Amino acid sequence: MYLRKAVLKKLTIVIAIIVLLIVGILYCFTELAVPTLLYGGVWFGCLAVMLLETSEVYR
Repeated sequence: MYLRKAVLKKLTIVIAIIVLLIVGILYCFTELAVPTLLYGGVWFGCLAVMLLETSEVYR
């Protein structure tokens, strides 16, 4: 169970990094009419998830 939990945490971090990369590319290199608040919400949400997951590693 402990190994499965660790794998899920790593998978969550990887998915959040991928989402951050996609959002960064969409925001910087495309002309889509997505509101800046949505980009900011996704960006800070992913950062919060990554910080929560990595902070448990150091406990």
